[in-house]
Amino acid sequence: MSEEVKKSFSEDMQEWMHRDEELSEIEEKNREARARREYERNKQYQRSVGKLDKLDPDSLFNKPYSADDDAELDKAEREDAKLARPFVDFEFQKHCKVARHQLYGFCAAQKQGKTTFAANIAYGMYKEKRKVLFISNEELKKDVLGRIAAIELKLNYNSHVLGTNTEEEYESIQEKRKEVAEYVTVISEEDADTKDADVVEKIISAVPGQDYEMVIFDYISKVCQSSKTQVQRDWEAQEPLWYFMDKAKKIHGMPCIVVFSQCAPQSKKDKRPLKERLEGRKLLPNFCTGIYELVKDKKMKATVVDIALTRWYNGVDEHVFGFEKGRLVSMDFDEYIDRFEDNNGG
Repeated sequence: MSEEVKKSFSEDMQEWMHRDEELSEIEEKNREARARREYERNKQYQRSVGKLDKLDPDSLFNKPYSADDDAELDKAEREDAKLARPFVDFEFQKHCKVARHQLYGFCAAQKQGKTTFAANIAYGMYKEKRKVLFISNEELKKDVLGRIAAIELKLNYNSHVLGTNTEEEYESIQEKRKEVAEYVTVISEEDADTKDADVVEKIISAVPGQDYEMVIFDYISKVCQSSKTQVQRDWEAQEPLWYFMDKAKKIHGMPCIVVFSQCAPQSKKDKRPLKERLEGRKLLPNFCTGIYELVKDKKMKATVVDIALTRWYNGVDEHVFGFEKGRLVSMDFDEYIDRFEDNNGG
């Protein structure tokens, strides 16, 4: 065997050993992750067992029926029904009922207007003088409140950020922020580590009794980026938070709006359904009452909302919003098609 062949064989052996080491590291991390999940499941199981130990089935079998209790429940349900009012406009509400005890997911590729849409939802709550909690790990408090203020004032918030608006417009946004903040509570990274799943859970767990009627979380897909996180992959951080949000919507009763940014855009080459285009852990369809994909059409100043899934409507549909200066306004679909044909020489 020549020296050159020996050297080549030695290099190959070193490379194989290096790969073995990498695989061993990956397997060890996977074992640790499985052990952590198993530990959490065991803790949850022990808590459940503890509750079962205290359960007295006889008290359930012999529980007397009280019509007065049902009357109170009817009253509570009627009050809940009032909270199903439209948050953007009536046309969208026909296809997407925002009711209590539900979790809604809005997703899109980058630069499609997810935060703008979330701001419009919060704006609708503000206009109806209803309190909403807006958790943001994307923008600072001033920017979320500023976006909503600009929508109310019919100003372009990007001009405010770039410093191209007038001094009068600047001051009007500053003043309007104060009014918006009375109904929209924003918790951003300047207040807490909103990219830490445990922090988000703690915030939402403290919501009951604070008179909030909705929670908006923008973005859930960034929770893995906390400096404290011990997981290596985004889905490992998101998975327990999705389960928590699913439980929170049932216990706290408020509709929860979750903005999800990991979505590959649909194209002529990629016609896969939304579920297949979601990046990372594909948990969104497992928990949400409604899933909506946002697609911005800058050429016609419109945002198309593709209703990918909803338990409130039979089938898949689309709704179109015209947008100007951050404000979304319902657009007749025929008008949208006419604009499309005009712009494309149809």
